[in-house]
Amino acid sequence: MIYNESGDRGEAIDELRRALTLQPKYDDANALLGEILAEEGRLDEGVQELQKAIDIRPNFWGHLRALGMIYYHAGRMHEAAEAFERITELQPDLPNGFQMLGAAYHALGELDRAVPNYRKSIERGYGWAAHSNLGLIYYGQGKFEDAAEQYERSLELNPNRHVTHRNVGDVYQKLNRDEDARESYKKAA
Repeated sequence: MIYNESGDRGEAIDELRRALTLQPKYDDANALLGEILAEEGRLDEGVQELQKAIDIRPNFWGHLRALGMIYYHAGRMHEAAEAFERITELQPDLPNGFQMLGAAYHALGELDRAVPNYRKSIERGYGWAAHSNLGLIYYGQGKFEDAAEQYERSLELNPNRHVTHRNVGDVYQKLNRDEDARESYKKAA
């Protein structure tokens, strides 16, 4: 972990491979190795290592999250959604599983599947990101009052997100709330 965080991914990979030689069933080492390999652009190898971690500990949502995020960042949203869906099955009380699943469907343009997952995330207590993403959907649909409400809720929960301040500024402009828009843009800056 230290090698990876300090930018020496090659040494991190070597160290993790040594650890796995000594302890082949060390799923956390497989998972970290998979994440590092994927970050290095070695997606197939990264997925293979994460799959080993999942095979060793199939009911641990954290490895599925890592796998889903690798797919998400690679633009492979269907595979990301599959991993995130599995998280919601294993941990139906985990709010960020639904947030990530909503984000994958959102990226796929499947808004009818994204919105209910964002709502489930909010119901389970992971609101700021889900509210912000719902605001983005409503803004795209021209539902500016609904978008403003969602962005405002997001900012109540996480007031320091400059992107959300900018987004609410944009929606305030659409609602002809020019002074509110200026204030939001100032906060974003």
